[in-house]
Amino acid sequence: MRKRGNSWQLKIDVGKNRLNGSASVFQEITDPDKIAKKLKIESLSMLDSVGIQQYCKISTERSHYKKDEFTVVVDKCFYNDDKDFNYQICEVELVVKDKSYIKESEFKIEKFIRQHGFELKPVVGKLPYFLKVENPEIFSFLSKVYGFN
Repeated sequence: MRKRGNSWQLKIDVGKNRLNGSASVFQEITDPDKIAKKLKIESLSMLDSVGIQQYCKISTERSHYKKDEFTVVVDKCFYNDDKDFNYQICEVELVVKDKSYIKESEFKIEKFIRQHGFELKPVVGKLPYFLKVENPEIFSFLSKVYGFN
């Protein structure tokens, strides 16, 4: 779960080990009522009272590039306002409205990556990177139990 500006978002990983671990598929929920329902609470105003607190603050310098139906996102991430603790990641995104198009979109993304000279390899996400560096025990546990990467 994350907060962008004043809006909450809940990202749910719905696709593991795609394109040999180099791609992920997420469902992103932005409606506050739907997020609360997923968390099994009445409203997001209850987060503190049920013990859900901020674990990490990630700030990004983000660049977007558009090519046909694809978006290339380059993020330089900073953790807990520490400019010396940073991580860079590049993602090729293709948004689909219906999960029946996921497999087709994976082939399209792989083709796009290869055509444009990007390297197709497993990437550690922004939050998993923070955990891997700052709390390897939690990272290890989440990796073993949930395939967190």
